[in-house]
Amino acid sequence: MKRLLLSILMIISTFAVSAQCADSITVIFENFDGPTLRTNSSSNHYSLPATDWSLNNTVSVSSPNCINSPIYVLNTVGNCLLAIDTIPRIPGKTKIYLSFKHICKIHSLDEARIQVRNSIGGNATTGYQYHNWNLHPVSITQTSPNYYGDANTTDAIIGGEFSQNTYPTLWQSSNNNAVPTNSWWKTELIDISQYVIGIGDGQIFEVRFLLNRVFVNSILCTQGWFIDDVKIIQSDRELIPPKIALATPTVVNNVNNFGPYTIKATITDRPTTATFPDSVKLIYNENGGPW
Repeated sequence: MKRLLLSILMIISTFAVSAQCADSITVIFENFDGPTLRTNSSSNHYSLPATDWSLNNTVSVSSPNCINSPIYVLNTVGNCLLAIDTIPRIPGKTKIYLSFKHICKIHSLDEARIQVRNSIGGNATTGYQYHNWNLHPVSITQTSPNYYGDANTTDAIIGGEFSQNTYPTLWQSSNNNAVPTNSWWKTELIDISQYVIGIGDGQIFEVRFLLNRVFVNSILCTQGWFIDDVKIIQSDRELIPPKIALATPTVVNNVNNFGPYTIKATITDRPTTATFPDSVKLIYNENGGPW
């Protein structure tokens, strides 16, 4: 009888998650519930107030507030901007993640996206200088190797743009007038390391949520974008370990002959099979012997 203990693969994976969390620092956490906010907002609509994003208590993850900007009925194209500013670059942390919870009830013809810009000079005393917001747009899709959210339908995220099609069933993409509830919240995690380019330790960067009324004659979803629990996490390694799943035909723990046995597993480094880890190590024993 031969005994193969393959569960050690999952144990290794679980341990990696714990180790990575210990090496990570949450440098920004904004839940929009405190007396002050780590954000600033603006709009380029001449008919709108300068600070368009506002606290909203109709839905929230952390009670009582989230922040929200609706889509407006306008005759001109324009955008509403929410920025998380002066985020410090932590020495030695080469992996930078943006995590947030959101409900994006806008039509796919309009635009909800994330942008990043880096400081290119200056300091806290003299004032920082920045490159243009559009230099490093976060242009992800649901299959991008740096996207760790749950969106998995066709055209869920197009060129970094979220919409009611990102989670079409939950966000009722077939009903433009549907009103969000607290059951609609989804969590996104994006590795933005590649967009914080050329920025050294001691400099800063900013992240911006951009909501844009693109086609003024398009079908309107007025609810807009709801955002809560925004985090910037910096680490010296990946937060999400590779995923392991045994492939058929699987070998059960106890078998009644000596084989040989072929062990197959599908291992991916980002939820689709498009990205594979550099190497894989299998650890096993026979009949309780050494590993």
